[in-house]
Amino acid sequence: MASSLEDLLGDPAPSLLPWLARRVRGAEALLAVAAVAAGMTEIDVPDSWPVVADAVADVLAERVAGTAFAARVEAVFPAVAGRSGPSGAFLRSVLADAAKTPPGGAETLYLLPWLRERAPGAEETETALTTLGNLAGHSGWYSAAMCARIAPYLSEAQRDRLPGLISAVPDPWFDGCLDIVEAAPGPWASPEAELAAAHPDVPELTRLAGLTDPGTVAGLCAVAVGRVRFETWEPSDRTPRTGDPRDVGFEDDLQESEEQVYLGSDFPESAPERLPVPAERVVSTGLSDADGTPLNPGRCLSTATDYRYWLEIAAETAPDSFEPGAPVTILPGTELVVTLSSADGAMVVPGADVGRFTVLPGGSAEAGPRPGGGPAGGPRLWFPLRTPDRPGEHRIVCRLYCRQTLLQTRQVTLTVDDERTELTGALRSELTYVSDSTLRTGDLAAQPASTASLHFDLPRAGAGTFGFFGGDSGLVAETLLAENPVQEAITEAREKLRTVAYGSPQEYTDAFRYRYAVPDLDRTADDLVTLAIAGYRLWDAINTSLSGGRRAKALRDLMRAPGIVEIAGRLDHGQVVPAGLLYDHPLTTTSEELSLCPDSFGAISRGEDLRGHRCFLGACSRYEDRTVVCPGGFWGFRHQIGLPQSRLPAVSGWGPSAAVGGVRVIRHPGERPTVVVGASTDFDPRHPAWAYGLGDPSLSEYHERQRPLIDALGAPDLRPHLVYFYCHGMMDGRIPLLQVGPLHEMGISPDNVGDPDTDWSDCTPLVFLNGCETTAVQPANVMGFLRSFVQHAGAAGVIGTEITVFTSLAAPVAERLLTEFVTEGRSLGEALLATRLGLLASGNPLGLAYVAYAPPQLVMRAGG
Repeated sequence: MASSLEDLLGDPAPSLLPWLARRVRGAEALLAVAAVAAGMTEIDVPDSWPVVADAVADVLAERVAGTAFAARVEAVFPAVAGRSGPSGAFLRSVLADAAKTPPGGAETLYLLPWLRERAPGAEETETALTTLGNLAGHSGWYSAAMCARIAPYLSEAQRDRLPGLISAVPDPWFDGCLDIVEAAPGPWASPEAELAAAHPDVPELTRLAGLTDPGTVAGLCAVAVGRVRFETWEPSDRTPRTGDPRDVGFEDDLQESEEQVYLGSDFPESAPERLPVPAERVVSTGLSDADGTPLNPGRCLSTATDYRYWLEIAAETAPDSFEPGAPVTILPGTELVVTLSSADGAMVVPGADVGRFTVLPGGSAEAGPRPGGGPAGGPRLWFPLRTPDRPGEHRIVCRLYCRQTLLQTRQVTLTVDDERTELTGALRSELTYVSDSTLRTGDLAAQPASTASLHFDLPRAGAGTFGFFGGDSGLVAETLLAENPVQEAITEAREKLRTVAYGSPQEYTDAFRYRYAVPDLDRTADDLVTLAIAGYRLWDAINTSLSGGRRAKALRDLMRAPGIVEIAGRLDHGQVVPAGLLYDHPLTTTSEELSLCPDSFGAISRGEDLRGHRCFLGACSRYEDRTVVCPGGFWGFRHQIGLPQSRLPAVSGWGPSAAVGGVRVIRHPGERPTVVVGASTDFDPRHPAWAYGLGDPSLSEYHERQRPLIDALGAPDLRPHLVYFYCHGMMDGRIPLLQVGPLHEMGISPDNVGDPDTDWSDCTPLVFLNGCETTAVQPANVMGFLRSFVQHAGAAGVIGTEITVFTSLAAPVAERLLTEFVTEGRSLGEALLATRLGLLASGNPLGLAYVAYAPPQLVMRAGG
């Protein structure tokens, strides 16, 4: 049976690390490779083979040469510095020591190529051969790697002795060792070529990678990096050398050898690991004057004066921090980005608004170059500030990211006064968004990074703010949103979506009927134009706030190609931007000649798979034509979008409940997840029965009554991974209710789920609120359920709707989305995008009615 790329990468040997290093993408994945390779530099450590480090150093040096990123890679893996060719300058430096004291054992084997260059002879080859025989039973990959090193230097007689010396090597590595010696052409061209010959799967892996989308290959390789393990590691076998940057988490390994380490999403739970161990750290913030002297938070700042804001990541809260320390879990090899912004443009120095931390071996966070100039180093990142000329209260916003995923937001309030008046709370910092206080950055490293992280702060009344961080491009913006234009555009967008769904902009009543019960392409064309006009006006209302046009264009250019978009939200704010409806292609909304793009609409008319169509890949040929509406201009038909919600205030006090925040992987122990279904009895029962069938029948539950369902959701012995409501809803005053069973049944309110007995922190399910013919799960009303399911119970996220939907839409959407997510294993963002495009290909644009309040990278995996 032929093996797939995923099968071959399922249990990778360390000798495959250079092959993986060639194919991973993104800063964090490269840093993860560097961190693992850094642990392979020592000869006298069991299962360490420095050739792996040499080869990875060559690959990384080639990939980061001439980039600013090189310094960050070298900080994690110093061997990358100074690489000048296949052998590397730093390798040759060991020969000076070898000339003074002849090496022995494994050291001879490793240095053999360079010893032979200096003093040709058989003595060192014989020593190396003896070492190979002594270590042959150690592990298969290790023996094959050593055979590849020694093969070019063996005499005919030594080759004849080899099978007896390595008889303890397990299959299939034994035959591979013999093949290596037989095929060795002479000295290898590079350490990378040497290790490629030492791994029997490399030819097939290379062939399969050439037939697979590079992005998919990069993702699989990132996961495989996390699976690389060193099989005979015992903590007592290794003595840390304090301060050596090549020691990967020595102290943490010794203290936490039982802890599961994640660099990938499918780690074997029982495997003994010798990978970087996650480190628990604390984020502190504060202010100082220009020379670094800490400021009194009870005294105002002077006008027109230079100050410095700092953020520190360390083992304990800094004594001069003016907020309680906020915990974060970090992993060696990852990079953290800090942005500083101000909606009114005050205080923050232009060009000094982004800083970076590299997480070093051992878990310490090392600050990069100081924003605005200054040396790197230490746990504290400094930002220059300049107070305005006039007194007043000003706010700056500091955000902490990992792979463009927002981890924390803090709002810093600074009071400026000419007299430097003493005032309680003159300088204060408030944590306003938390993705996860114990986020496993390894799960992030194994998943695609977000293209952009956006954030909207839209209170029910008053002006709001909008900002974005553009990832690799480094775009940072924070701006005030005019109250009326934005809120009016949000209202209009949802009204147009309702009109498309049931013919009226008003909230749903029983008098309305679903317009897409029967396909009609003419209607579809008209509706796409209607939605595009509303979506463009919403886009324009947001974009206009980005003063000067440069940042607006930069955001449009950043978002033109398909990407992964995180829109971080806060549950205490009732306004939610319908992001899927945003339309960003140039458009003259008042033109009387608006028409559909013939390329994309032709594909829709033919029912084609739209996922590979150029219009949905950011390459519409009519992009600049302001009279053409292309469905690929909608964010919901182009991007993988998720709206993760802040875990605050549920994490106040930073107790155990904080551990569920920012979940990126839902893990179930068996082959199938545990599913809980709550269904109304007046709907066709076949669909909820299908949803129930996704789960393990011995663990899953199906309910059509309120009380048994509430009891099941709070049952300590029921650990669901998917909770699916296919039901009616209603409003009890301002309280939304989900109504399962018969129509006379009492509804389920948010407080029923928020009961302290409901604790899903160890199973983190996805909750799907597929409420039909109800307004209870629309954004204005769903926030109560989000608080209950996400903040209190510990769900990974919630799927809801922008408007009222009907059963003839709800059932096919759920079946397509859950098949993609649960059965096919795609991320939630991918699953929702595929569902929307599949529905659009049938002539129905109402996939845009669904919204995921969850990270777009959320996945479900077996083996938890």
